[in-house]
Amino acid sequence: MLYRKQNVLSDKISETDVILSDPDSGKTHLLNRTASAFYDVCDGVSRDDASERYAALFAGSGAGREKLRADAEILCNQFLEIGIITEARDEQR
Repeated sequence: MLYRKQNVLSDKISETDVILSDPDSGKTHLLNRTASAFYDVCDGVSRDDASERYAALFAGSGAGREKLRADAEILCNQFLEIGIITEARDEQR
């Protein structure tokens, strides 16, 4: 399964924060710098790839690789729950 970004509008409101607006549901979501950076790498990748990309993005943070991967899992679940990403079958397989 691959993650796919949903059809949401993105508006950068500061150097670090982004608002995502879902025109279908009318919901808005505020992403901080960390969540925004992760959201940017969540399209067309598997859960494992998304976690690896997150760990690579924040490798210099001082947190260990396993902690970063666990944090990515939490973000994936939150993104799925609020509907800004979905899981889709990999059409190439």
